Amino acid sequence: MSRKSKFNCSALLADTFCRCVPVKFLLIILISFFLQNKTVNAQSEVGNFEFNESSLSGWTLSGPFDLFGFGPLPSNFSQLMWTDSVNSSNSNIFDDPNNGQGALSFSAFSDLSIQGIEGNTWIMNLRSPDLSNSPLWFTAQGFDILIAQNMNADTNIWVDLSIEVLDKNTNRILKIMKPGRHRIVPGFWNNIRFFEWFNLEGFPQNYSILRLQIDIIGEIDAVNRGSIYIDDLILIPGRNLNVEFPNEIVSETYEMLSFPVNIFGNFTDIFSDDYGPVSPQNWRIFRWNELINNYNEFPATAISAEPGVGFWFIQRGGSGFDIDYAQAVSTSKPFTIILQPGWNQIGNPFPFSVSWGDVLTNATIGINSINRWNSSTEEYEPGQSVLEPWVGYFIDNPISEPVFLEFLPIENRTGEKSIFENIDKSQGEFIIQLKLEDAKTRKSDTQNYVGMIKDSEPGSDQFDFRDAPSPIDRMKLSIVQNEKKYSGNFIPVNSDGAYWDLEISSSHSNEIGKLTFENLSDLPEDFNIWLLDVNNKKSVRITEGSAAITGTSNSYYRLIIGTKSFAENNNNEINLEPREYYLLQNYPNPFNPSTTINYSIADDSNVKLIIYNLLGKEITTLINDDEKSAGAYSVVWDGKNKFGNEVSSGLYFYRLITQKFVQTNKMLLLR
Repeated sequence: MSRKSKFNCSALLADTFCRCVPVKFLLIILISFFLQNKTVNAQSEVGNFEFNESSLSGWTLSGPFDLFGFGPLPSNFSQLMWTDSVNSSNSNIFDDPNNGQGALSFSAFSDLSIQGIEGNTWIMNLRSPDLSNSPLWFTAQGFDILIAQNMNADTNIWVDLSIEVLDKNTNRILKIMKPGRHRIVPGFWNNIRFFEWFNLEGFPQNYSILRLQIDIIGEIDAVNRGSIYIDDLILIPGRNLNVEFPNEIVSETYEMLSFPVNIFGNFTDIFSDDYGPVSPQNWRIFRWNELINNYNEFPATAISAEPGVGFWFIQRGGSGFDIDYAQAVSTSKPFTIILQPGWNQIGNPFPFSVSWGDVLTNATIGINSINRWNSSTEEYEPGQSVLEPWVGYFIDNPISEPVFLEFLPIENRTGEKSIFENIDKSQGEFIIQLKLEDAKTRKSDTQNYVGMIKDSEPGSDQFDFRDAPSPIDRMKLSIVQNEKKYSGNFIPVNSDGAYWDLEISSSHSNEIGKLTFENLSDLPEDFNIWLLDVNNKKSVRITEGSAAITGTSNSYYRLIIGTKSFAENNNNEINLEPREYYLLQNYPNPFNPSTTINYSIADDSNVKLIIYNLLGKEITTLINDDEKSAGAYSVVWDGKNKFGNEVSSGLYFYRLITQKFVQTNKMLLLR
């Protein structure tokens, strides 16, 4: 990875970490002076600051920043201590005679630790030295503040910023406070979760910056004792933040990404130093365009790299990337994303996870089709309730006009239960998962769901999730309702049953697949399941929760779950029991070590199923003149002969023989 940034945060943190000890964590406060000069627009953001007269006050300890104030002090804190390691002396700032609920220490090496119980709130005031002779604060657009912490999940940290300036025209000292409290989120070393952007643009040129004050506000809300250790406080001039993508990226695998930082440049600036020039051989970026019902690709089409934008990324030969000259996204206010009608690729703009419940919208219809791509399984995971940083999501706007999403800067810590975790079988609720596997490619489409939920409504509602556009070509299952495709569709609980129309699509004709139904044991006692082939007007046998199906560009099936009488009234005049002869291609094929053979008979009959080698010699008999009722069946061959020995690789034939039907197919064993 290249490192072009002038301030390398990774190196600083690694050095800091090496000097840490288990009990005390190093607080280094560092100001970097590596920013290039830039003229400040005096009119741009003056109105965003609150001006209050102030005088310099407080006392000074040592170091780049000074601890000059603390408050309010919780009455149940046992000790707040300043430790001067140079003079080997201690000075108690606050001492509680009850001696027991918490402690703070602050040394010349700036070690800081705080402990307390539920409800404790504290404020630590840090003030910089005189900066009036520093060119940094006159020329900076702003800076990213990093508070590297190690804390439990029940501790909250915010930061307030104020700046003391000298008005050279009046010789008066003013205190300028940046409005809005900024959330700093706990995490691990060198993670942009810690960073917060403060914009300093707009200072009048007659102002001379004297000091920077940072108030760190902590609130411990654990039921039991909580703790926090502040390891580093670092200031990085604007656009000098260098961050690494936190996960590994597998070569030649589709990833849907987003950036939780502000980017200065385009995708070429970000990826070329890691993967080479943009080209189909090196790396590609593309994004969904609902207007053309297809993808736009970079650089032929300009695609934004802003926070909140999701996009597809695929590369060859690399494992990760870094972003030079980035800037953290401010958490002092919500972040707004506009959703166009139809499908949109978006991302969480903040460097911490956000609950979908903390995303506001003006949509009059619930927006719940939030799909996350799993690059390992190459399929979507629908119905997401928590949005993670760096991850792109497909989300559907079902309204015919744009709507906004307003992300509140609130970290999700507890997670949210999905509808799959809240099923109450005692109320008649159930969810059946439909898993489709392509017999040839072995690729799967497993994230499809139907069922009954008592709070759902007829038609589309907040429990349903749409079928997102896929970047790959494969055999696909969709649940079709009112000409829209879903990967999850649910109806209110009733005692009769329900049916769902399914579409099996494939770019190849007569492609064989296996459809498996999970959680059938959750069905009410008087419910059963039927699968009807609408194209060929026939019933498909479901054996041990699975059925063999055929996919073309427009293969349609009806899935019925309910009572026998409900199925008879909603069967599209298709017999509920199979009534035909066929012998399907074995699945999988080629195979090793075993394969499944599906067949159907239209009448009660004696059945034989025999395996032959290429010379016509009988290898084994899977069904030996057994009497079978009309219907569809499956049988597995384990690749062994009639003596129980494994046969060698090669071409084999299997023949179905009944009183009215004979058919032979071939299959290939590869060991």
